[in-house]
Amino acid sequence: MTRDSFVRLASGVERVGSEPATLALVTVGYTAAVAVTLRYAPAYLLALGGGPVALGAFGLVVLGVPVVYPALSAEDTALSGSFPAVTPLALVAAFGLLVWLLAPGIGGVNGHVLPASAWVLLVAPLVAVWPTAGYDAGLRAIRAVIGSDAGGGGDTLVRIVSAASTARLARPMVLAFAFAVSALTDRVTVVVGLLLAVTVTVGLGVTMVSVALNGRGGRLRGDDRPSLAAPDRSARTLVGRLQTAPRPIRTALVADVAGGLSVAAFVAFAPVLVLAVRTPAERVLWLDVGPVAAFALLLGLEAVAAAVAPAAGEVLLAATSRRATLALGLLAGVVAPLALVEPTPTIATDAVAFGLYGTRRLADPARRRLVDSLDPELAVAYRLAQPAARALAVVPVTAAYALAPEFAFRLAAFVAAVGVYELYRRQIRAAIGRVARGVAE
Repeated sequence: MTRDSFVRLASGVERVGSEPATLALVTVGYTAAVAVTLRYAPAYLLALGGGPVALGAFGLVVLGVPVVYPALSAEDTALSGSFPAVTPLALVAAFGLLVWLLAPGIGGVNGHVLPASAWVLLVAPLVAVWPTAGYDAGLRAIRAVIGSDAGGGGDTLVRIVSAASTARLARPMVLAFAFAVSALTDRVTVVVGLLLAVTVTVGLGVTMVSVALNGRGGRLRGDDRPSLAAPDRSARTLVGRLQTAPRPIRTALVADVAGGLSVAAFVAFAPVLVLAVRTPAERVLWLDVGPVAAFALLLGLEAVAAAVAPAAGEVLLAATSRRATLALGLLAGVVAPLALVEPTPTIATDAVAFGLYGTRRLADPARRRLVDSLDPELAVAYRLAQPAARALAVVPVTAAYALAPEFAFRLAAFVAAVGVYELYRRQIRAAIGRVARGVAE
């Protein structure tokens, strides 16, 4: 960010007042805190008595909300860009997080009705709504209240907020807090409890600032993103549109679907594998760290990799092709689960696994360019098919995890490898044919 950008930003904040800047700050912080909390949640669920089925149900809920929410909401109406949309979304997620915080006590008192783990599952959709739609609504509300009075500074403010969330630059700060708490205690319930308390507080801050700004910000002035509400969203129409899509589009979608198992495995079961299935103390540089602190470091590495990967993907896309960029992103999803179940796991092998899991976002620029090139109806079908496949992938991953934790990750790696093969099927078959003809001759 150049000195002129800072000047424009300061001028813009001065013109619109400090409230939009405050909303921007708490929106980014809340999004990062909720994202980190969701990664710790499977281990928290296990500590409260949940088993493989509960973990799978949690993964299904978290990955399924992005599929269900657009169909139930008026996401692309004017309401979604106004403060009345931000306020309930922040408040609903904060309520869900508060129930998570109180779940051990609630389950202890009413365990015969609903155990603590059931309370976590019950409100999980409320928490998952914020990263699905809350940040988006917050950003568009900030843009709406800034209007045209802020000039370049307002635009700079919006760009900074967008970059901070998209690149996950705020997550390492939240993870630093989790690591500091983990230095005092290595109990998952205590660390997650403190993280939940902070996240609920930030969520209430988002709510209060958005309410205070309600009189200043009107409806969304317009959005340059393609609308997801205009095309027909019926399942039959979307499935039919995918079936009649050009072959390269269907091939890319099949490859993305295959990579969904890797995402499902990491969302639902990687925290449990690192924090509960194997819990060796490790030495990182000069520090002796327990599993919870190590997990914070691993998530930090993943966040950094996920922040850098899209920019690297842009460079790769310019130098190679869309298919090659997609394939490299999928390859990261192949190797990451295998590194996590290496026969002699250490924090180094886990770091490779989580780093590669973040690196899978190399494919984001190629995927975005692919979707932008589609007609609106097909773009909607593609966008909904991806999260739907990831949500459904939880089912086989859960079944595999119930048999053996390592089997779930090996299955995810194998299916992701099938996705890479799908991208290059013709070339691989042609190469095999040439080799076979050479041997026959």
